[in-house]
Amino acid sequence: MNLKLSFQYSLRNLLSARLRSILAILGILVGTGSVVALLYSGNMAAEHALAQFKSLGTNIIAVSVSSNSQKKNDQTRQLVLSDIPIIKAASQSIDSIAPYSSSYARIPLQEKTLSKQMIGVTSTFPTVMKTHLISGRYVNEWDRDNHYTVIGSKLAKKLKAKWHMNVLGKQIQTGKDIYTIVGVLGKWTPSYLVFLNLNDGLMVPLPALLASSSYAKINSLVVRLKPGADIKKTQLKLDYVLHHLYPQKTISFRNPEQVINVIDKQRHTLSLLLTAIAGISLLVGGIGVMNIMLVSVTERRREIGLLMAIGATRRDILSMFLIESILLTLIGGIVGIIAGVTVAMVIATFSHWELMFYASPVVLGFLVSTGVGILSGFYPALRASGLDPIKVLHAE
Repeated sequence: MNLKLSFQYSLRNLLSARLRSILAILGILVGTGSVVALLYSGNMAAEHALAQFKSLGTNIIAVSVSSNSQKKNDQTRQLVLSDIPIIKAASQSIDSIAPYSSSYARIPLQEKTLSKQMIGVTSTFPTVMKTHLISGRYVNEWDRDNHYTVIGSKLAKKLKAKWHMNVLGKQIQTGKDIYTIVGVLGKWTPSYLVFLNLNDGLMVPLPALLASSSYAKINSLVVRLKPGADIKKTQLKLDYVLHHLYPQKTISFRNPEQVINVIDKQRHTLSLLLTAIAGISLLVGGIGVMNIMLVSVTERRREIGLLMAIGATRRDILSMFLIESILLTLIGGIVGIIAGVTVAMVIATFSHWELMFYASPVVLGFLVSTGVGILSGFYPALRASGLDPIKVLHAE
């Protein structure tokens, strides 16, 4: 019996017991689908994280200068705009610094009130944060006596839908203050380094924000380094200068390497968990296939005896049952690959990740399902090929 006949015979046997074959396939489908979905979504999540860093660049350090006191009138030395040149002089690797302060503003809009993040910025903020305008101009520290604002693209769409007109030049109320919209930002890619919502918020002159609220303070800096600068060395120098200027403050840093390490640890933990789940599913699926193949050997003892009596060798019987096992797991594997890729694409769509194609999860899913088929089918096939045709036919 050649390989082609063994394949045809095996396929016919599987089709004759459709329900049993489908039940055997399900376990392999779940396991393979889990592996593929894990690898696919993990790769796309990593690409998404890297894309966020690419939007700002990898030569960025985010600095937080926070107070240890929760009191309104904190008497410790505060970060002020006049300190920025001193901080910049900490290292020649520093290209520019963007100080900012953030708070939340309530914007009454017809029948409802919007709560949006208000960010006080200076003239260096657009360059450091790599923002761009759709229309109008930016605000800066020299607009301190003018209540001007630049709004994000998402907020601009909301206002335009309510007002049915161009938002540029219009006024919005935030609490007791009224700001004139002088610019609209283009879409900005959020970053893990800064906790800002520029797309759905509004930027105002930093002095204006500080003057409007006694709680508002300059507590954050984004430092852009020159190309090729050593981030770790520059961060150490910044840490020394900032602790000298503000000894009673808590200074914390975030740089791309730190955030990537955290993301990698989280992804590694999740990968171990999902791999364990996928491994258990594959084990259960493999046991199911082996069990069904053993039952098939028992039910087809007479058939095996007849085949061997008319000239089929033990090798023919071995290959026939092994092919059946591999077919079961391959079908489950292929369907699992399709299901896994589909699940990963759905996750990516809802998470707003860029959809990408990876060959390695598909290849791995195919190899895993084939391997499970060989391992789970070898013993039943060996048992079938070891039957004595005389004893089998005599027993029947």
